[in-house]
Amino acid sequence: MAIAFPPNSPMEAAEFFGAKDGEKDKQLSPPEFVKTPNRSISYNADGRKLHDGIPEEEHEPDELWKKIFTRQFYSDIYTRLKGTF
Repeated sequence: MAIAFPPNSPMEAAEFFGAKDGEKDKQLSPPEFVKTPNRSISYNADGRKLHDGIPEEEHEPDELWKKIFTRQFYSDIYTRLKGTF
């Protein structure tokens, strides 16, 4: 015999008490986990990352430089303001 614990939220209560006796366990049980196939990660001699032998998505150099400068800018602001609060 399973012990029924009270629901934590009103939505759970509505689902729990609205279900038939045989369906209570099905509704409150966690979803089945789907096992995904493992991806093989490797690296080329030049350092590029490969997923299952396919190169990772390439980015334009301008886009990468923009990300670096933006991150550095916000990092500097954060470290300067960190001491004032």
